[in-house]
Amino acid sequence: MPEKDKKRIWEADRAYSQYLKNHHPEAVEFIKQNAEAIKNKSNIWLDIKKYSVFPGKAPDGSKLPGAKKVILFQKIVFDIFPRRIKPQYIEGNTPYNRYITWKTATDDIRKQRSGGYKGVRWFVECQLEVHKTKNRTKKELVPATRILIDNPAYLSYLKTQEYQNYKSEYSAYKSRLLEYNNYRRSFQEFRLPDGSIKQVLLYVRAEEKYAMLRSLGVSESEIQKSRERLTKPLEPVPPPAPQREITKMIPAYYKERTIPGKWVWHHSVKFVRRCDLV
Repeated sequence: MPEKDKKRIWEADRAYSQYLKNHHPEAVEFIKQNAEAIKNKSNIWLDIKKYSVFPGKAPDGSKLPGAKKVILFQKIVFDIFPRRIKPQYIEGNTPYNRYITWKTATDDIRKQRSGGYKGVRWFVECQLEVHKTKNRTKKELVPATRILIDNPAYLSYLKTQEYQNYKSEYSAYKSRLLEYNNYRRSFQEFRLPDGSIKQVLLYVRAEEKYAMLRSLGVSESEIQKSRERLTKPLEPVPPPAPQREITKMIPAYYKERTIPGKWVWHHSVKFVRRCDLV
């Protein structure tokens, strides 16, 4: 087979994809690394029949740290066959070599079973030891900080009569300012009889008010004062007040922090038992 055809051949094999999906490679690797009772592991094939897993949770129901990355096998039942066919590997293509190992093992086991050899059944039971570490305390240095707090002198100032008078004046000023904005000035163009255009400054909606004042007999001088008051609103000047906030310095200090214990676990083989021939 050409080298380029060997690169992605394992992706088209549905049987191999199902083998990977069932986590059989992880079970085989776990048995080879932890089951010391099984000898000569390099010259045998392992055929996984069934397995069960631990839930992967601590006694309090929380998830064990790192348990998502591994399969916590509880019981594994498998058959052992001698390795009679050697796989032919290529250099530098690990996924292809893994596929060839599975393909060779599948063909070798099928031939041995068709010849009457059914393999030796083994049973592996695992244990999951979970315990929690003790809580520990840690001293941490809290650096010096600056904070802003209300100035007591400013809080006293808010209760003075001088400030209350300023609030009344400012409230009246806001009303005048709102009225001024509502009757703001604007320019309109008028075409004179000779054809020239003249811009005339008008007060929007204000003239209606002045017309009403004239009908009531208000003098033009009073109307002019009202006009000047709208066009030039004067903001009241607040009385001198102390600083609203003052800076307070908190010196650095050490603070003890309790670090809760963590759940730790150890997954190992409890015992390995060989069953009767099947």
